Amino acid sequence: MAVLILLVGATSKQWGKLIASKWEGIPGRYVWIAIGLFLLWGIMRAIYERDAALVKRLAAFESPPVGAERKVVAENQLKRLDDLQKMLVKQLLIEGSMTEGHAVAYMHSIGCSEVREFLAPIDGTTNFLSRNFVGRYEINPAFRDVLQELLGNS
Repeated sequence: MAVLILLVGATSKQWGKLIASKWEGIPGRYVWIAIGLFLLWGIMRAIYERDAALVKRLAAFESPPVGAERKVVAENQLKRLDDLQKMLVKQLLIEGSMTEGHAVAYMHSIGCSEVREFLAPIDGTTNFLSRNFVGRYEINPAFRDVLQELLGNS
């Protein structure tokens, strides 16, 4: 909205005079336009970087790596998880599917007293989980065998 006001003020002489008379002593309209454009650029850059990270994750999910490359990807993503999250992924491998409620109950049973989401952060940072339309999380079939190998050793 502020950018729109700045653009109108910069292009319209009548509005420019009105703004200039109201905001006397404040830097000129070109400075405000520059500030507005800089803020717009910052917002667009943040959106672009977030979308680029999402595209990378989706590409890895849609065309999973094969063979030894898949194991390297899984090891790198496992490093992002803490010990409790690794235990939860291991339990999910055993059970097959889980909801957030099941995950919270399991975490309470092993002594974690925090009440929060457990599966959604794992799903957001790795390609190990897939969520169906009713909210049940399952292990991504592309990573099932690699996760069983990596988590079976721990």
